[in-house]
Amino acid sequence: MRNRKSLFALVALVTLALFTGIIFSYGFSTGSVTLDVVKDDGKVKAKISVKKGYGVQKDGPHEISVYTIDKKYAKAKNLGEILNEKGKLVQKFESVKFSGKTAEEDKKYFSKVKPYLITLEEGIQTDNTAVVISARIYYCSFKDNFCSVESLREVLD
Repeated sequence: MRNRKSLFALVALVTLALFTGIIFSYGFSTGSVTLDVVKDDGKVKAKISVKKGYGVQKDGPHEISVYTIDKKYAKAKNLGEILNEKGKLVQKFESVKFSGKTAEEDKKYFSKVKPYLITLEEGIQTDNTAVVISARIYYCSFKDNFCSVESLREVLD
């Protein structure tokens, strides 16, 4: 009987750990990090903002991707799913290195991030397609002492 309870407790803990990991890895948003994109003369500025008390990891494996999708999907609430099913990956920037203001709480983090410039490939935005900037940003909370990844998407107008 005792082994059965121990096994049940172990299975419950593993299930909880997996469930929590799945939520965070699939874009559970805390709103601690945000993305705003601005287009100017074929260049895109990806502006990453971070709330007070949080920091963007300097050495995090940040990613920024550029997708195109049919414009009819651009305002969908499930944009992440649509990108996976119908989006076309046009450009991908892996291991993006940001620059910015170092956080006072910990020198391994940025409290402010300078905009990241993206040069779009010519002709990717047409009358029928929308451009979506997708980012995975690694950050930490100084107060709560946890780190996570924020999956962000912004449709370029």
